[in-house]
Amino acid sequence: VYGFGDYGVRVAYGIDGRNFEDSVLIISGTFSYNNGWTNNDKREFIDVNQDDYLDISGWKDGQHWVSLSIDGANFEDAILWE
Repeated sequence: VYGFGDYGVRVAYGIDGRNFEDSVLIISGTFSYNNGWTNNDKREFIDVNQDDYLDISGWKDGQHWVSLSIDGANFEDAILWE
């Protein structure tokens, strides 16, 4: 389960199909409400670079921001994707 919050993107990994670990901050700043992102801005997990890892992709003010997944659990800093 993932969420976009005040300070960044948080993920709670599943334990057994019904229970989850405590959420952890996987990327701070970009995509967060405190950084100007709102519910009206599109943010999603999608494999942008086709390496079989879900990356974080977001559109804000006509710009496309991407945070590439390093290994499926860790992410690079977000960059403007062109």
